[in-house]
Amino acid sequence: MFNGQTITTAGTFRDTLTTSLGCDSFIVLTVTVNPTPTTNISQELCNGQTVVFNGQTITTAGPFRDTLTTSLGCDSFIVLTVTLFHQNNEYRQQFVPDNLLYLTDKRFQLLVHTEIH
Repeated sequence: MFNGQTITTAGTFRDTLTTSLGCDSFIVLTVTVNPTPTTNISQELCNGQTVVFNGQTITTAGPFRDTLTTSLGCDSFIVLTVTLFHQNNEYRQQFVPDNLLYLTDKRFQLLVHTEIH
């Protein structure tokens, strides 16, 4: 609260007071708003895997947020984004010239066929 106003944004605020002798006295308040520090973390999980974040065991995809307090008393955020990979027991095979490509769990494994003559 300054000069009867609640200050919620950055800026320069002024108030003029009159002394007992009738002179003006000025008060200038400069407010700076610091950005909120945010740390982003990504985690990939397969079916059945879990991760513990902010005291919570996470088994689903999505963003999860934790709010901490900095040494200056301001908020700080940690955002964990979880991606799930669904395992599939069926393997699909695709033949490529001289190579065999296995497509599993959205990941690729390339087996190179080499012949010695």
